[in-house]
Amino acid sequence: MRRVMICLLSACLLCAWSAVTLAAPAYKVTDMRTARMDALDLLMECAFESEYHDDGRNELVRWEEPLTVYVGGSPTKADREWMDRFFFELQARVPLFPGITYVSDPASANVTYYFVKLNQMKDYISNYVEGNWGYVSFWWNDYRLNRMEIGIATDVTNQKERNHLIMEEFINGTGLTNDHNRYADSIVYQPWTTVQEVSELDWIMLNMIYSPEAYAGMESERFYDAMYHKIR
Repeated sequence: MRRVMICLLSACLLCAWSAVTLAAPAYKVTDMRTARMDALDLLMECAFESEYHDDGRNELVRWEEPLTVYVGGSPTKADREWMDRFFFELQARVPLFPGITYVSDPASANVTYYFVKLNQMKDYISNYVEGNWGYVSFWWNDYRLNRMEIGIATDVTNQKERNHLIMEEFINGTGLTNDHNRYADSIVYQPWTTVQEVSELDWIMLNMIYSPEAYAGMESERFYDAMYHKIR
């Protein structure tokens, strides 16, 4: 969920923003046990609250049913190809993630992507926060995610920016519901970037959420203990 950078900012503010963006390092995997412990620590920040609205939640939310995806608006051919590539990689890298299939009718979808102009985003995405180039709204019942709406602005973004947003918004809506400020190569890093790959740490976090030891509604303390003992 990324805010538009206003073009009329002064040069000094733009420089300050760049300095902040570059301040966080990329995460380097040295050994898998350390990476898993670091991912678990980061996941406690990313999975148990939401970015714009702290819902006071102490339970894990995740999908436990197949995702059916409708794509509307005006996606480019490159948008569709990137989405295909991302979904294929997601299912390969997170084996217990529920299946993903496309549908041609929005009424039969539980996930909708709309590629529309920025001033139309509010017409397609519930609870849209004004100014975002990409945005996701999601819902759950009994902590089981069951609906997601994603909007991607087409008139203010280039292809690289849309590639990033296609992945980021979806991953926010699959369990990593809050962004962080720690590692700049993460797809759920809070400051604006256009990273084109989901990081190794992101994949580890997703595999923890969709592991046999986890379940929708699992309290954060119980989740941490289960993952910690698994890593050990």
